[in-house]
Amino acid sequence: ALGLSSDPETFANYREAELLHARWAMLGALGCIFPEILAMNYGVGLEEPVWFKAGALVLNDKSIDYLGSPQLVHASSIIAIAAAQVLLMGGAE
Repeated sequence: ALGLSSDPETFANYREAELLHARWAMLGALGCIFPEILAMNYGVGLEEPVWFKAGALVLNDKSIDYLGSPQLVHASSIIAIAAAQVLLMGGAE
């Protein structure tokens, strides 16, 4: 085969990397589904609950009010969103 995990140390490193990627994927999936569930089932007024359209709000100089409330975390810049993602990933780790 390819010999990608021919020694135990390399195998352990690949395993750790795969766990990290799986955690990112789980957080991403939750971030895609959760706003739509809130909007459809609980009447939370989100400006754009669909995950593939929400990023355009930041790039179009609009602001995102999480859960439809301006009192909660208010992200109007890509830097603020990236910082929040790093903190959330640290918490999941």
